Amino acid sequence: MMREYTTDVFLVGSGPAAATYARVLLDSTTTQKLWMAEMGSAESPVLGENLKNGPYFQRNIAAFQHYILGHLHSLAPPDSDLPGAAGTYSVGGMATHWTCATPRPHRDELPDTYSDVEWDRLYTKAEKLIGTNHHPFDDLISQQIIHRALATDPETKGRVVKGLPLAVKVSKKSIPHLRWSGTDTIMQEQFYNERLTLKSNTHVRRLVHKNGKVSHAVCHDLLTGEDYIVKAKAFIIGGGATLTPQLMFASGIGNDNVGRYLSDHPTAFCQIVLADRHLDWARKNSAFDEALAEHRREHPSDAVPIPLSEPEPQLYTPYTSEYPWHTQIHRESFHYGNVSSSMDQRRIIHLRWYTKQDPRPENRVVFDSKLDVWGMPQPIFKVSFSADDIARNERSMEDMKRFARALGDYLPGVEPHWRPYGQALHVTSTTRIGSDPTTSVLDPSSRVHGFENCWVGGNNVLPVANSVNPTLTSMAFAIKGAEELLTFGPGDKIAWQPK
Repeated sequence: MMREYTTDVFLVGSGPAAATYARVLLDSTTTQKLWMAEMGSAESPVLGENLKNGPYFQRNIAAFQHYILGHLHSLAPPDSDLPGAAGTYSVGGMATHWTCATPRPHRDELPDTYSDVEWDRLYTKAEKLIGTNHHPFDDLISQQIIHRALATDPETKGRVVKGLPLAVKVSKKSIPHLRWSGTDTIMQEQFYNERLTLKSNTHVRRLVHKNGKVSHAVCHDLLTGEDYIVKAKAFIIGGGATLTPQLMFASGIGNDNVGRYLSDHPTAFCQIVLADRHLDWARKNSAFDEALAEHRREHPSDAVPIPLSEPEPQLYTPYTSEYPWHTQIHRESFHYGNVSSSMDQRRIIHLRWYTKQDPRPENRVVFDSKLDVWGMPQPIFKVSFSADDIARNERSMEDMKRFARALGDYLPGVEPHWRPYGQALHVTSTTRIGSDPTTSVLDPSSRVHGFENCWVGGNNVLPVANSVNPTLTSMAFAIKGAEELLTFGPGDKIAWQPK
């Protein structure tokens, strides 16, 4: 006989979407109890923290690449159509090592699920929760060098280049001087609320249901080997764009669209060595005299006119109908790219061009009778590009090359190329929202069609193609879903505003 526990709301996962649900529900009630099951461990004393905040990584961002590589677990079998598919098992999910980019999508990339006024309300709340900073690094010398280079080059002149919105808190006086957001930012003190039971190292193996109502979760403690049951009145699945449909498939929840309409960002990438002519401009710019004089007092032999204390530059070009893709012109630690400590990273610029992939029902993740390492149905990815996708990809690659030429020469070995598909880690739409159950899995409030008490969160709920980082949008959907759950769920209700 398995041990039984009881709660009000049971959540699968602890990433940004699940954390958003939890924060809204805890802020909005005074008695409601939540149970959050996370498959991974707590990697930091601060629950859900972005580990890029570590003092060493603050001083050597290149070293963070090794952490990311160690915490990405491949979800794709050999010869997969989505070879870059991966997941992270930890309290906080991928927000323990994400880029923190939180741009809003262009209106062309928003579904008509809600009105423009409602989208603005949801995005504003999501930005407050995650701590979006719209202009964190505009005053950096390196950022101004790049901006000026692109504004004056004939091939890129006229394009809108802006500082990338990032979920980061900047302090010039403290060390570390940057505080990158994670799910700790979303949850704040609610991670330690006595009404929340957080169970790490816990595998939710299935949700048991009858007549469109989930009754309990079957959980497995990965440390002790114990199986137990958690009964609840409402259930939220937020395990990621591959593992959420996997759990739904294993539980028999959802319709035939579970796993369909899979989309990710084809990613063109290269690295540039910033040309001497751009550094010469900075050396001659009187606006930088004071900062560079201070830098030279401490480092008299340093010829690069960028202080060693500066954070990395972060710029982008917003999506437009003429250039329908999202770009990142920056220096950042990813799980790919050359970040050798033998190079002066201040001269290295990373270019990432994300294009969108149109959701089509034949693009999907299916689940095999064979089992994965956790004893769950093995994901098999069946994905291809449409003619429109291919044409858009080709245009975006040529666009990236124009920007590269404006900035400098290619870093040897990292010339323009396409990353293995799925390495953007932005899989979306596998449990998409929609009003029509024949083309979607969830209703507009993220509740599973045909189910009374089961909601879903994550990038997998996005119903349309997009090119920007999807986290902010999945949080917006989670806010809406939590608000709908409050009209259903148990517990006292109070007016909710993010703190």
